[in-house]
Amino acid sequence: METFFRQVLQKNDDIDVLINNAGYGEYGSLEDTPIEQARAQFQVNVFAAMQLTQLLLPFIRKKHKGRIINISSIAGFLYTPLGGWYDATKHALETLTDTLRLETETFGIQAILIEPGGTRSEWLETALKNARKNTPKNSIYYSLIDAFDKMFSPMSSKRSSQDLAELFYQAATVEHPKARYADGFSNRTVIWAFRHLPYSLTNMVIKKLMK
Repeated sequence: METFFRQVLQKNDDIDVLINNAGYGEYGSLEDTPIEQARAQFQVNVFAAMQLTQLLLPFIRKKHKGRIINISSIAGFLYTPLGGWYDATKHALETLTDTLRLETETFGIQAILIEPGGTRSEWLETALKNARKNTPKNSIYYSLIDAFDKMFSPMSSKRSSQDLAELFYQAATVEHPKARYADGFSNRTVIWAFRHLPYSLTNMVIKKLMK
C-alpha cells in the first residue's frame, strides 16, 4: 500500500477523495473459522482501509479539504449466523469512520459511510465458498450454509455495480454530503429496524429467514 501510494503521488499529488471499497466475506461459524482467516478478514476489510487513510490524511489536511468514503454494508448494523467475522469488520469500520469524522472535520475533511446491501457481484459466491471452506462437513453448523444461501441469494440480484458507482460519485461530489448513505429503500428499512427494534424481535426475524 505504501508503494502504491507513492506511485499515485508521483502522477498527481492533488488528491481530493479516497474511496475504501476493498472487502470480502470470510464466512463460517465462529467456532470453526480459523483465527488466521479471521485476522485476514480484518486485515483486508478494516486495517487496509485505515492504513490508506493514514497515508492520505497529511496531504488533504494541508489543503484543508478532502473526503474519505468508506464502503461499509448493512452488515454494519446486522448480525447473522456464519457472518460473525465479516459483520464484525463492518461494525468496526462504522465506528472508525464516525470517530474519524469527529477527529478531522475541523481540518475540512469529511468522513462518509456508504452502506450497500445485496449487489450483483461475486461477493455471495466468495462468501459461500469461504463458508464451506471454514466449516467442516461434520460440523454441527454445516446445515446453516444452505440456509444462508437461500436467505441471501434473492438479495444479491437487486442492485448493480453501476448503481453503487453512482452513489459513490454522489457522496464524493455533492456540496453537503451526508454522514451515511444507505443504498435503496429496503436497505434503509433494514437498518432502521436493527437500530430501533428490540433484540428479541430482530433475533426472531433472523431465525425465521434462516429456516
